[in-house]
Amino acid sequence: MDRTVKNIPNFVDPQVIFNSIYNYLIGEGCKYVDYQGEKVFKKGKGFFSGPTFIKVSATGNMFQIEGWMKYALLPGVYVGEINLEGFAGSAVRGPVLNRMNTVEQIIINANLQAQQQGQYTQQSYAQQPYTQMPNNGYYR
Repeated sequence: MDRTVKNIPNFVDPQVIFNSIYNYLIGEGCKYVDYQGEKVFKKGKGFFSGPTFIKVSATGNMFQIEGWMKYALLPGVYVGEINLEGFAGSAVRGPVLNRMNTVEQIIINANLQAQQQGQYTQQSYAQQPYTQMPNNGYYR
């Protein structure tokens, strides 16, 4: 697996942030699916649009955002995973990176808003390694 990974500190209830992320990515046309035992957001599936993936997880006081796309052996034949850096897949990579950056901003803004409202605490959410997502899914 070769994925682009971003880690963002978090000190507010992850469920609130997950709801915002879910609504944003579904609004972008992503589907919330099971991919090889992981719950991820997937966009693209066909001959012309290769599948891209974003996975968001929260453990302890950290959010992790992973992004990747499938490697095209031939048009419509996808194998392996490639990260979102470098030249390969540059036409598809831009929109996925933009979505990852927006997800990162959702997390950062939620923390800033909580800090401004005095709700910013250093509570540990380490006791909640699994966070329920809308649609009865689970993220790790």
